[in-house]
Amino acid sequence: MPNPDRRQLRWVLGRRCPWCGGGGLFPRWLTLVERCPTCGVTYSREEGYWLSALILNFAVTEGAVGLVIIGGLLLAAPEFAVDQLLIVTGVAVTTALVVSIGFYPWSKLLWMLLDDRIHPRTDVPRRTSTARTPR
Repeated sequence: MPNPDRRQLRWVLGRRCPWCGGGGLFPRWLTLVERCPTCGVTYSREEGYWLSALILNFAVTEGAVGLVIIGGLLLAAPEFAVDQLLIVTGVAVTTALVVSIGFYPWSKLLWMLLDDRIHPRTDVPRRTSTARTPR
């Protein structure tokens, strides 16, 4: 049987439930269902639960923006003309928007998986087989 951590990480990267591997968690890109359609687990454990997912999304977004800014400044060096700096700024703002919206579903699922490692849930049915659950 595969390592549960790797299996769960594969499920999360595929936008599937971290506990059973079921799909259909995001009817729209930014909308997470309250319960897993397959195993019925409730995702939000308490008020403020998603704050850490927001912080994770922010950290990934700022990392990407930082790389864009550093890369842009290295390409613009040594002159640093205003038009070059404006282009770098525009690309950085675009990167911030794209990464923050694009990474949103994974930030929530990765937070659920990380939180389960910190505070394991006892009310969650764990799938033991490696067979894929239909979407």
